[in-house]
Amino acid sequence: MFRSEPELSTNLGAERTIAAEREGGKIAVEIKSFLYASQVSEFEKTIGQYELYIWLLQEQEPDRELYVAVPTYAL
Repeated sequence: MFRSEPELSTNLGAERTIAAEREGGKIAVEIKSFLYASQVSEFEKTIGQYELYIWLLQEQEPDRELYVAVPTYAL
């Protein structure tokens, strides 16, 4: 869980998150399943979460890159 001030926090990993190192760099991969009926709503939610997670990571782990993995049927 990443925290920021004032009291803004999010659980990077509501579905599944992998944190790892790649070629000397740190990455986080948020895996989304898009299981709900409205894929458009899920996509909108994912974009919003991505923007929030980017902001939080820049504050707390600026050396970590964020990726979002989605199934091909959601593209």
